[in-house]
Amino acid sequence: MTHKQIEVGMYVAYHSIIGGPITSMSHQVRSLTTMGTTRVAFITNKSGCVACRALTPITYWTVFLLYPDYMSDDSEFYSTEVTHDNPEGAAECAQREAMAANEMDPAEDYDATDFKLIAVMPGWVPIMLS
Repeated sequence: MTHKQIEVGMYVAYHSIIGGPITSMSHQVRSLTTMGTTRVAFITNKSGCVACRALTPITYWTVFLLYPDYMSDDSEFYSTEVTHDNPEGAAECAQREAMAANEMDPAEDYDATDFKLIAVMPGWVPIMLS
């Protein structure tokens, strides 16, 4: 996906130097317009507009879910990395994946939402546990 495919509502990463490293993540595109020949976007948590060439669509997320009480006696969590165009969809994908990973059959009264959402983070988040 390129800057030419950025649409209103998408989540994007911002690059203060076009083509450079990501400066900040998880901005949402509020509106799009053109200034001269440059396509620009107004995004959350930035004042003014930014060139669409300075944005990268976020399509990969790290999701943390809490196991259902009937599967764990303590605060055990499930984490996974998924691709989706928005965090809500990423959470739903992760919940379905958690069910499949634990061999839970929806026909047996299990529901993907039994895995409670803790957080959805943009990008691949390294996890270090001790």
